[in-house]
Amino acid sequence: MGASDKGKGQIKGTLLIDYIRLIRSTKNIDWERHLTPEDWELVNSRILSSNWYSSDAWQRIGRTLYQVGAKRDLNLIRTFGPMIMKGLLDVYKNILCQGDPKESIKKFEVLRRNFIRNVDADLKVSEMNENRVKVSLNVTDHDREIGDPEAFMYGVAGCLDELIKRSGGKNPTGDVVEVENGYEIELIWE
Repeated sequence: MGASDKGKGQIKGTLLIDYIRLIRSTKNIDWERHLTPEDWELVNSRILSSNWYSSDAWQRIGRTLYQVGAKRDLNLIRTFGPMIMKGLLDVYKNILCQGDPKESIKKFEVLRRNFIRNVDADLKVSEMNENRVKVSLNVTDHDREIGDPEAFMYGVAGCLDELIKRSGGKNPTGDVVEVENGYEIELIWE
């Protein structure tokens, strides 16, 4: 899962840590039934923020959290987003621009790109205005096979809700919608 995964999609441990914490902290679910041996090995290992891990494992674990842990409740997945963003902001304080949600979102997008390599799915800010941002996720067949891109976008929406609030925006709203090649969310705030 570290250097041996060269050429395959990888993500930094920073993106995996909260997923692993959620699984470890939810003792009333038999996670082992729902995870592959490779995924379970990750859950039982020490995840380091700076190490590279399999993006497939990250997607499978995320799908399991959605399907089993959240019982397919997309709104519950959105509520996980702020928790994940709080953890990121504790470490990467420089992405928060007080009084400027747009700049915070731009910095978050750059940071996120540094956490992913060799992954075909592309999450990007596709439009941005004064109090509005549209984020798009282009999805591959592989992503649909192993993960749940719609649930992922709900998590992203929750992350951005929190980032907008922390940087001074108020009442962020917006829905995840399916588009031709994936999903979009348009967030608007006061």
